[in-house]
Amino acid sequence: MIIGLGETGLSFARFLSRLPAEQQQPVVVMDDSPRPERVESLRQILPAAQVTAIDTEALCLANAAYVSPGVPLASASLKAARQAGIPLYGDVSLFGELAQAPIIGITGTNGKSTVTDLVNSIASRCMDGVRVGGNIGTPCLDILDDEARLYVLEVSSYQLELASSITCEVAVVLNLAPDHLDRYESLESYYETKLSIYRHCRSAVINRDLAATVPAISTPRVASFGVGSPDNEGALGMREAGGVVELTLAGQALLSSDEVLLQGNHNLLNIQAALATSWLMGFDMDAVLDVVRGYGGLPHRSQVVGRKAGVTYINDSKATNPAAMIAAVRGQANGRNIHLIAGGVTKSADFSQAAEELAAPVKSLHLIGESRDELRSAFEGYLLFEDVQLEKAVVHASELAEPGDVVLLAPGCASFDQFRDYVSRGIAFERFVEALL
Repeated sequence: MIIGLGETGLSFARFLSRLPAEQQQPVVVMDDSPRPERVESLRQILPAAQVTAIDTEALCLANAAYVSPGVPLASASLKAARQAGIPLYGDVSLFGELAQAPIIGITGTNGKSTVTDLVNSIASRCMDGVRVGGNIGTPCLDILDDEARLYVLEVSSYQLELASSITCEVAVVLNLAPDHLDRYESLESYYETKLSIYRHCRSAVINRDLAATVPAISTPRVASFGVGSPDNEGALGMREAGGVVELTLAGQALLSSDEVLLQGNHNLLNIQAALATSWLMGFDMDAVLDVVRGYGGLPHRSQVVGRKAGVTYINDSKATNPAAMIAAVRGQANGRNIHLIAGGVTKSADFSQAAEELAAPVKSLHLIGESRDELRSAFEGYLLFEDVQLEKAVVHASELAEPGDVVLLAPGCASFDQFRDYVSRGIAFERFVEALL
């Protein structure tokens, strides 16, 4: 049984289709509302596969269930399957059993994709046979390759729920902040799921300022990153020097903030995490720093869309929780006024800290999407407008912005009330800005 016909569900189908003939078994895909184009894709992979709604009784008779990360393990059907002794496989857990090359596993609430992409760029400069995937881009089962020498995986908390025993050559938890509280019974449960990536790792990258206690790690091979500039081995840090921020390793300067394209304190921490990972992997540091200096980041993450009349338009559609919203605003403010576009689906998140910390730089707040009532209450006292639709918010914010200001899309929310995902939301923002420009 494959549970969920999203991108991961299709990757399960491709994996099962590649099994030797003697291991092939009938496949049933369960999804309560499969998209027609994905059903058609499934037909190209496994023509004989059946597609049905989720059926608890049938699921409990399966030989095995391959569970897409978007399907909660707490659902009644999966609970019943577990009680019936049906083996449940996630894509990352299965990948961890099959991969023959070392794995760098990167998780955290924010910054996962940027750090994964940067580490992949660094590793690809320093060695051959690097494969990247997981929660970023290509599903991990699609990058299994006998010729791979290193895998770089972005791993979500949903994927870790069934992959807590994965063995990573380097395990990285970038940060922890409230998110996905509509899925987890408590904040602690969400944090514990993230931190489980450390259980069987061979080396670890640790954020010294992590908002949770890191469990005991059996490996002595540890690197760290964070604020300050400690001089112990494997410690990445940052310090003020001559009006810029220096990034350091064991107290020694590596490069300064004016040498890199990524801006904002959150991105300097992301760079530190990539440097710490590189140090543990033994990569040549000169080559590593060369890659870091030229790295421009991923789309929809603090991306400059354009400028007009002295106003800068920034797309950070990937800021899908309050912590990411805070980081986006702080990263772009630097003495500039921010006209913030926010809203969508809150996922039961608490915005009180964001409202407290962003009052100074945010000169106008433009609410879109279904969460407007929650955000209006949280951001009481702000110059606030309920623009509802993204296009209206862009136009309205541009009318209020003055030379030197920033119009920033950093929603702090998921997108699926009005958009398919954060990418489609970011593309729409870019299209509306380009119409203005």
